[in-house]
Amino acid sequence: MKNLTTAALGPVTKAEFKRAIHMLEIETDDDDLIDGLIASATAVVDTATAHPMVAADFEFDVPVGCWRRWWFPVRPVNSVSKVEWQDADGVWQGAGPGAAQLLRPHDEPQLVVPADLAASLRTAQAVRVTANAGGAPTQQHRQAVIMMVKEWRDAGIALDGVVPAELSFPIRALIKQVRYRRPEVVC
Repeated sequence: MKNLTTAALGPVTKAEFKRAIHMLEIETDDDDLIDGLIASATAVVDTATAHPMVAADFEFDVPVGCWRRWWFPVRPVNSVSKVEWQDADGVWQGAGPGAAQLLRPHDEPQLVVPADLAASLRTAQAVRVTANAGGAPTQQHRQAVIMMVKEWRDAGIALDGVVPAELSFPIRALIKQVRYRRPEVVC
């Protein structure tokens, strides 16, 4: 899975983080550090939950073989823009618009292809799908980011040069509440 979009604004702003930890917004000494920590924590929570918090375009490598249904590794999936495959000559071919159908986009996103497209994908060298996924972070997502940034910031200030411990229990519990695990890969 490759992110094709650069997100301009994350799910948690610096001002929201400062308010959450009761830090004055006029304190700007750590602003660059906080921005970096928010970006890193967002990436960790996105990966751990398989739910990107900011909608973005992603390119997915899909297994080659005999299948008509493929489950996306993330949720929600907002739209599918391309289904492409590499033929025996190494040339990328694309399916026409509407050739594949997106089912259950918000809770268990699946791509379903018709029989003629499935035949082309079966003999392909590689298959890739471009889709817009993510968005609508839950309160648990946002709270996990804030708690993670606070822990990392506190560890950096209090324990100079020491690697912070693994994620704390409350953060792991929040992530576990909103984690998505796809039920199948293909069928």
